[in-house]
Amino acid sequence: MKKLVYSFLLLVIPALLISQTPSNALEFDGTDDFVSVINGTALIANLSEFSMCGWVYPTNPNANWPDFDGYFGIKNEGICDFYVVQINGTGIEARITTNTGTYTIDPPQLSQVTLNEWNHYALVYTGDELKLFLNGELDGSIAASGTIAYNNFEITFGKLVFQTNDFYLDGKLDEVTFWDKALTLEEVQQYQCISGDPSSIPNLTAYYNFNEEEGLVLPDYFGNYDGNLTNMTGDEWIISEVCESGYTITFKVTEEGTVTPIENAEVNLEGIIKTTDANGEVEFTNYDPGIYVYQVNADGYYESAGDVTVIDDDVLEEVELAPVLYYSITFVVTQDPGGMPVDSAIVNLDQVLQYTNENGETTFTDYLPGSYTYSVTKEGYYLAGGVAEVIDQDVTVEVSLLISGLNHHAFNKLSVFPNPSQGVVYIKWEDKNTLPIEILISDLSGRKVSRLITSYIPESLDLTGLENGMYIFQAKTGNNIYKFPLIIKK
Repeated sequence: MKKLVYSFLLLVIPALLISQTPSNALEFDGTDDFVSVINGTALIANLSEFSMCGWVYPTNPNANWPDFDGYFGIKNEGICDFYVVQINGTGIEARITTNTGTYTIDPPQLSQVTLNEWNHYALVYTGDELKLFLNGELDGSIAASGTIAYNNFEITFGKLVFQTNDFYLDGKLDEVTFWDKALTLEEVQQYQCISGDPSSIPNLTAYYNFNEEEGLVLPDYFGNYDGNLTNMTGDEWIISEVCESGYTITFKVTEEGTVTPIENAEVNLEGIIKTTDANGEVEFTNYDPGIYVYQVNADGYYESAGDVTVIDDDVLEEVELAPVLYYSITFVVTQDPGGMPVDSAIVNLDQVLQYTNENGETTFTDYLPGSYTYSVTKEGYYLAGGVAEVIDQDVTVEVSLLISGLNHHAFNKLSVFPNPSQGVVYIKWEDKNTLPIEILISDLSGRKVSRLITSYIPESLDLTGLENGMYIFQAKTGNNIYKFPLIIKK
């Protein structure tokens, strides 16, 4: 059944602000604390390009041999390296070791680290170059090549190992990410803090937001490479000034004018689609301050669209959906003159066909507000048609069919078949005294689509060029006219 969909103004209740869970980080004592990611090198193994990023708050002003401060990465005595480390006081070294060699960006090429402040580092390998970015700007680079073949080595945060020496970090870490691509300068800047649903960000393979408040596990958002806090108590989680936003947008969807929650409503927030639970709620986490566009859809309800503003707190957005109302269209067909009901009349409502009953009535159901074209036909009556308008209630359409008043005796032995037809119709007419004959085929608007004047009865007509639908077949000879609906259905 054909239905029309219309846009309506829908009620959206203004956002309500609720308290936010603080952004956290991990504090390392510089003695023996570190985080271990078992088999973490699988994140970079056999890739032609990859990246590692993170925020560091260093506090050691004298990171000299053998008390270097390891930030994050893998250092396996020249077998497999990809790391950032603080050496020579406040100098920085970045290195990769692949199957073709070791490539190091030395401290003289790089800026000194700023102590007691948050610094963002991004170590990017392009396949032919190793780059280190500091606070969103390229700080140094070196030509490099090859791949890392090992997928079962440990990646560590807060420690790197060289021979028998452990380079423990004295400071804090936050927001560490891994990528299976070489980030561009613009991407390094964009993703210093992850905003929105991490699963929607291309090429992000591991994400550690450090927002736990207790416990000995540093979760990977994707659940594949969780980190284990080692030589730590679980009390090292501290409030962080880094990526403080990370706000949650919660949608609560209910039926308009009630408090009834709508389950399985589809909420699309900037291209991220989730469905509501039994309470009509769904959460989108980790959003920066800004304005975000959304649409909400649910079966049986009109769509709601709007935007939600995040300022400095989590947001609860309450959305009311108006239920879709369907209406019926009833046709009452009578004879003119006389006003008697006409049964078995064919009513065509936007290509949906129904017959009238003995009361001359037929009802079409489940129609949205709109305009619907109709026609009514029956042998012995002239074609009638018009437009049924549905606004905000059921509709009754009264149709009066005018009796053609024609002599059908001459056509008693005329038959056209099959009907419905796939395009070719056959004609049988035994009365030879009615010639010549005009055959006219028109659509429901009265537009002629085929015409034939002949002095003999054609055995068939090829109407395959006509589109599917209902047409009026009319045969005329002298003062006699015979017409009836012909349906083409290929």
